[in-house]
Amino acid sequence: MAESVSPQPDIVSAAGLPERLRALLAELTRAYTAMESLAESRQRAMSGADLNALGASVQQENQIVQRIAALDEERASIVRLVAQESRLDPATTTITQLASKLPEPWQSELTDEARRLRVLIERVQRVNAAGQLAADKLARHMQGLIQAAERWHSHAGVYGRSGAVRTGAPVVTALDCTT
Repeated sequence: MAESVSPQPDIVSAAGLPERLRALLAELTRAYTAMESLAESRQRAMSGADLNALGASVQQENQIVQRIAALDEERASIVRLVAQESRLDPATTTITQLASKLPEPWQSELTDEARRLRVLIERVQRVNAAGQLAADKLARHMQGLIQAAERWHSHAGVYGRSGAVRTGAPVVTALDCTT
């Protein structure tokens, strides 16, 4: 008599995995879309030297980053749940890998949504990298202006050609306030 193998419980339908993944992808897409918009606002604020707008952008970005962290924790929770019933590694499993375990039409739909999210995340990373580069250039420029002003106003002549302070002989000065 052949031994019958009972099928493994369907973790996909039992955990409501497709719906949870769809909601998670939608929330992540909204969060990264907001990040992209704020990154552009931050760049406009920097180029216009609008400190109030820059502060507001940074504060809003911080809130969205915290939201993304919470969503990533939710993703990790879903992966842990699925990993208990499958051979997936909870530390390295992606949403795309989870979606690949689903039946159609969920598999195609969620894989496409995950791909669109990945493209959006890469775009946000590029905008942020460009903003970082611009901020670094601006900081170096401002540092150069400050060093030039310090050289110009240094009557003691203690600044070298590079703008760095040269230590030299101490300058002793006195002011007679009694006569």
